[in-house]
Amino acid sequence: MQLDVLLLDIEGTITPIDFVYETLFPFARRHIREYIEQNQDAQSDQEDLTQLKIQYRIDTENGLTPPRWEDSSFDSLAIERYVHWLMDHDRKVAPLKSLQGKVWKSGYETGMLRGRVFADVLPAFQLLQRMKKPIYLFSSGSVLAQQLLISYSESGDLSQYINGYFDTTTGSKGEPQSYETIAANIGVKASNMLFISDVVDELDAAKQIGMQVLLARRPGNSHQRESLHTHIETFDELVA
Repeated sequence: MQLDVLLLDIEGTITPIDFVYETLFPFARRHIREYIEQNQDAQSDQEDLTQLKIQYRIDTENGLTPPRWEDSSFDSLAIERYVHWLMDHDRKVAPLKSLQGKVWKSGYETGMLRGRVFADVLPAFQLLQRMKKPIYLFSSGSVLAQQLLISYSESGDLSQYINGYFDTTTGSKGEPQSYETIAANIGVKASNMLFISDVVDELDAAKQIGMQVLLARRPGNSHQRESLHTHIETFDELVA
């Protein structure tokens, strides 16, 4: 079967899950209030806060009980509490992801953060580039967050190996339509793409539209339900 393009998940595939949950998320929690207080007048951040408020109203209208956030004025503490609530409930809404990415940007640029990737990632990327196999990333994290992790990684700037980035503005990772959109955007047949992820539901969705798929079984990954997907434990198996 022809393979023209690789599409890679990030968390649990090229990056250890514990880096996300033990480093990135706690960093965002600690610094979100400071960030919004310092940047509340920036147009892009105002848009994030507007969209966050809309999401808050949707949540309350749907009977959920997020921390109280009054409409009357800018309240950084209320915003922080709502952001923490969203994170505690593992919500992947766009304004949250956007704000997280901006907080992480500050951390990466000041040297407080460095992206962690598995040791086999750089050699695999180098070989795939020599083989002229384009690499794209698809993550629930924002494109900005992906670019930062890749550009400021402990293995150096890996952005030279990445041809493009997709996030949930393209669609849910569990929906086949998202993978159709990505294939169309890249300009290749879905059947000529290989998607690697640590989540079976995502692989199922990609396979429904004809993509080749592999299940990443990395140290620390959560248990997945049984599936018939071929699995790999390192990228060494991919390029062997």
